[in-house]
Amino acid sequence: MDAMAEIRQTFFEECAEGLRELDASLLAIGGGDRSLDTANVAFRAVHSIKGGGGAFHFDDLVHFAHLFEAMLDEIRNERLEPSAPVLDLAQRSARQLADLVAAARDRDRMMGLVEELKAYSGEKGAAIARFWSGGSAPEGDDGMEGLEFVPVEIDLSDVFGALPETTYRITFRPQPELYQKANEAARLIRDCLALGTGSVRCDTGDLPPLAEIEPEGAYFTWTIELTTRSSEADIRAVFEFAEWDCELAVEAMPEETGEGAPSLDAAFASLLMQIQSEPGAEFVPDEEEPAVEPA
Repeated sequence: MDAMAEIRQTFFEECAEGLRELDASLLAIGGGDRSLDTANVAFRAVHSIKGGGGAFHFDDLVHFAHLFEAMLDEIRNERLEPSAPVLDLAQRSARQLADLVAAARDRDRMMGLVEELKAYSGEKGAAIARFWSGGSAPEGDDGMEGLEFVPVEIDLSDVFGALPETTYRITFRPQPELYQKANEAARLIRDCLALGTGSVRCDTGDLPPLAEIEPEGAYFTWTIELTTRSSEADIRAVFEFAEWDCELAVEAMPEETGEGAPSLDAAFASLLMQIQSEPGAEFVPDEEEPAVEPA
């Protein structure tokens, strides 16, 4: 078994343990236990499953766990009373979360079988396997089944000018829990830089002497200067599944002076001139009412 397969197997084992802890804590809350520790156990169980699922891109599992986690956060912060209807919803959500974990595990097993079948299925089998892995559909499949309308984005940057770029300073300090949940600082930084162009600086000032280093510790702080057309929300979305296991700050840096994008009025004036210059185009102004001469 390769290293990644071992990590995935460990993830599913930890999911099983987390689901048991979640069930036990929800039963305790239903029995009248209102302690913060019990509420934290439920929250952290779902949070850990969400974080590990994000590392493996189990999107359905991650999104559902994120929403479930948000409700448990309301309970543990005493903003939501764990009434009978709320606890019933929590228990049904716990069962659904278990189903999503099972579905992710079963898909893992299925993809292993896909690889084995491919070896014995000739060229056609290889084409089908590529389709399973996100490639193009095999020959003979016109791809029309389930076709839905997808809006098309139209680029008007030649008329209105390109969207302005903003430079952000992102300070990212992982905590040990980030690595324990199979997240990687390098992957998060790489995904962040994919939003634009930038540079990365590593601050090693908190690194202790060699004899005092904890093997599972986290000592580095990363500073990313990113120039992008994406928003701050887009940047924070990169770190969404690690937000509880790191210190994160995102701030826009002061803009450099210079000419910005053309104003909206100027853009419309340019567009109007472009339309009028096209063959056959005619601009007819509204008829003005005759002026009334003074008596």
